[in-house]
Amino acid sequence: MNAVSLASRRLGRLLHPVGTRVKLLAAIDPFGYFDEGGTHAQSRIVVIGGYVKPAVDWEPIEVEFKQILLEEGAPFYHTTDIEAYPPRGIYKDWTKEKAERLTDRIVPIAARIADQAVGLWMSTDDWFATADFLKSLLLNKPHFLPYEILTKACIDLVVQERAANLPVGEVVSFVFEENDYSQMVLDGYRLVKRLHPMPERLGSLAFEPDKSRWAALQLADLFAWHYRRLNEIRYKYRFGYIHRHAIALFPPSSQALYRQMEKPMIRDILTAAIERI
Repeated sequence: MNAVSLASRRLGRLLHPVGTRVKLLAAIDPFGYFDEGGTHAQSRIVVIGGYVKPAVDWEPIEVEFKQILLEEGAPFYHTTDIEAYPPRGIYKDWTKEKAERLTDRIVPIAARIADQAVGLWMSTDDWFATADFLKSLLLNKPHFLPYEILTKACIDLVVQERAANLPVGEVVSFVFEENDYSQMVLDGYRLVKRLHPMPERLGSLAFEPDKSRWAALQLADLFAWHYRRLNEIRYKYRFGYIHRHAIALFPPSSQALYRQMEKPMIRDILTAAIERI
């Protein structure tokens, strides 16, 4: 058995509890991969995004993706470092041309699944205008609560738009890159499952500490980086040119799910949370 098949089986055991009818390799099982973007104190917007696909579709993507990495001599794909000028991190000895060649081979994979993208974001301006009193409490982690809110909103959106019509007993599961807020999000997910109007659609949630092993999480990283940059330019938080791959990643005809969490939505979520205290 090859490494990709072993990885798929390991992830299946991690995410799918005994007793559910989830078939990791069944085409009817949507699988959500998400990455965070902008969750540090200097960010002007906070983003969460990735792709939701039938589980059976991920294995050939893993094979294709990792073959490209092998041919290009890259251990994994990390968008922030490869888009830097000059490339940095694991690409610090690369020329910009070599870095762009790798991206030019990776982006078509993401473009093929653009319809399965899910992206949500909020601006820190809207967040602090709605909950300014929290800024002094959160100190150097002002994006902790927005990340939790975006995660919950993302799960709700996926269940509502992608999992509502699954056969009885089938669920959607999620895997995120592990970060400082993972345990808090996991605790929140347990509450979401108790309160959600469609709890029977919610499978497991897991956090992967090493996304270099999973092409799906590296594609989520690619999506989140570009989704953040595109919205920063669109709403004038950043000045610059639209990236040359933006059209491929965000085609106008896409059936992807995009949401901006604006002040009224943030206020409603905070009000509901306070009422439960």
